[in-house]
Amino acid sequence: MKKLILFLSLLLLATTFTHAATIRGKFIGKEDGNILVIIDGEKSNQKIENGEWSMQYEVTKPNTEVVIRYFAKESIVICLKDNNDQVEFEASKDENEHLRIKFQGDRKDLNYYLSNYDVMQLGEEWDMENIAKMPFKEFSAKVDALQKKYDTLLDKIKGEDKAFIFELRDKMHVEMLAKKQRYCWAVERFNKERMDKDADYVKFARNINLNDEERMKRDERGSMGGYMSLLNGYIRWEMAVNNDPRYHTNLQTAAFMEWTNKLIKNEAIANALMNKEYDTYFVTGGGEKSKDVYEAYIKYSTDTTRLAEVSAKFEAINKLAAGVMAPDFEMTGLDGKVYKLSDFRGKNLYIDVWATWCGPCVGEIPHFQKQYEKYKDCEALEFISISIDSNKKFWENLLNKAGSDWKQFIVENGKESDFCKKYMIDGIPRFILIDKEGKIISVSAPRPSSPEIEPLLEKYSKAEVKEVNKNGSQLKMIRLN
Repeated sequence: MKKLILFLSLLLLATTFTHAATIRGKFIGKEDGNILVIIDGEKSNQKIENGEWSMQYEVTKPNTEVVIRYFAKESIVICLKDNNDQVEFEASKDENEHLRIKFQGDRKDLNYYLSNYDVMQLGEEWDMENIAKMPFKEFSAKVDALQKKYDTLLDKIKGEDKAFIFELRDKMHVEMLAKKQRYCWAVERFNKERMDKDADYVKFARNINLNDEERMKRDERGSMGGYMSLLNGYIRWEMAVNNDPRYHTNLQTAAFMEWTNKLIKNEAIANALMNKEYDTYFVTGGGEKSKDVYEAYIKYSTDTTRLAEVSAKFEAINKLAAGVMAPDFEMTGLDGKVYKLSDFRGKNLYIDVWATWCGPCVGEIPHFQKQYEKYKDCEALEFISISIDSNKKFWENLLNKAGSDWKQFIVENGKESDFCKKYMIDGIPRFILIDKEGKIISVSAPRPSSPEIEPLLEKYSKAEVKEVNKNGSQLKMIRLN
């Protein structure tokens, strides 16, 4: 019921609330168009008319965040305190096509800070290649200058709860540390230098507090970002500079568990890091070293509440190991007919699991197209895409308009489908390889953009291939929450 109320409050803009917060926006240079409004994870597409837009929202908890996505990568962020809030903003783009936002009304200084947090960094040279050109001391000074700008903006905010401002400031300070941490990866990638060559960087890295449990508790995004991400990066840095032979191999996840146990003294933080690493590994379908990862987790984690769940996940993933008969399932083609995986026996399959709303998935399509073009005349190998979109009509209209050179399918119930459950698909994009006999090659095959896929596709494009390849890897994905 709560979600229904939220959904209706977003969509029925004509509805007048007797007591609700109001947001009014003006979009310079855009008379009409769509915006995406996100509140507590609930999304709603809304329209701009004559360059203006407004909405009312009944605030049920302090500091409710409203995110308005309009200009490509940028977002307008508004924080509502209660139903008395009246917020106005004006959005435009400057000569460099960067978003510029002005606020009036309640909490204007706070909303300016939140909305301009990312915008302020666009003018700086933060890309990895430019970072690698500087000594760490110079780069660190640039980050410190940016942090000072943010601190000044936060100092201007009046009338807010001190604990809330403290959390905003602490979150920003952690993200500035994470920005500095990028330096070691930049010099490794572009300068081909060891990540401990710069003494100033080594001093910075080894002065990071690895056992700040209060900071961990404040980290809203858990291990996906903030403080926990900072620690994750530090552990991988230590693995690299100590020449751990498992670094950048399929044993890296198991090694991460060992290094976490060695470096992190706080038990709660160590367990949280290992839990996230374990879940990330298995959300991709695992790999040929699943047993090593499982055994490392059991050895080093003291989180007894997770042991049963971890064991169950390991047992389930073993049912999807290379050489096992791939579970059959039904899917619907663009022609409206129902097909089964078993209908494709006799051909090796490279399967793209995607959704229209998944950015990384869409980003892989050109690479999938490139691989398809290379092997489209090969009778031993077939390319198919399976969508987990919940809106079948939208999927159909999109593909009918855009066209597709390879076969497209959709499964019923999206991420709750029988297909997703059988293949433990908790995040996308996911790529799967099935051999001509219907046996699993990999439920976590390399992406089409990865060089690792080349030898695999070449191998399974040959009609005489019989053995099962166990190779599997996965890059950044979108989680299905």
